Amino acid sequence: MRSETFNRSALTRAVGVPGYLMQLGFGLGLVLLLTSCVSQDSQLADDRSSGSKWHNLALDRLVETRQTLTNRDLPRQWDREMEFFTQLAEKRIVSMADAAEAFILFLGESPWDSPLDNLVTRLVERDVFRTSWTVDDDTPLTKGKAAFMACQASDVRAGLWVNLFGPSERYCYRDALYVEIVQPGSLHRYVTGEEFLDVLSECHLYRDEHRDRSQS
Repeated sequence: MRSETFNRSALTRAVGVPGYLMQLGFGLGLVLLLTSCVSQDSQLADDRSSGSKWHNLALDRLVETRQTLTNRDLPRQWDREMEFFTQLAEKRIVSMADAAEAFILFLGESPWDSPLDNLVTRLVERDVFRTSWTVDDDTPLTKGKAAFMACQASDVRAGLWVNLFGPSERYCYRDALYVEIVQPGSLHRYVTGEEFLDVLSECHLYRDEHRDRSQS
């Protein structure tokens, strides 16, 4: 009996030690991962703070693209546009209201001569927005909705799934990703200001290239 008890105790220690080490290693790994995530978030917040080079580059790119491809002199509302895009570049999360104003500008109209409801109605009529969407300053813009807006406003050539089932956030995201208007990511992730400015720049470039091809 004593020998059997000893053997069981020895077996328990033999199996338990590696298990304990595995648990300890897992715990240390989790701590290191959380520390890394906090460090990356802190660095990202610093990089995207007001006046950072990150969103300044996105803003400069959009301004240059609009000036080059719209083939027009600077309009009287250009100062207001610059103020709008500058504030947009500094936002950590773009709202649906911001997106409505931005795409009204992209379509060559002014967003400041009508209330938000009228802007949304004009965008719904052009199939850029959906009637089921909530559009206000408190509702964040997601990557899926940004891709939908970009494809519809830029007349991105529809892929197989859009042709079969009609435009949706998921299918438009695939098309927008294919033509490099958006970057890879979750459809439900919120869009930052500089990311949204890059989307608008790519919309301008795609529309201009598509227009040239259709005319040739």
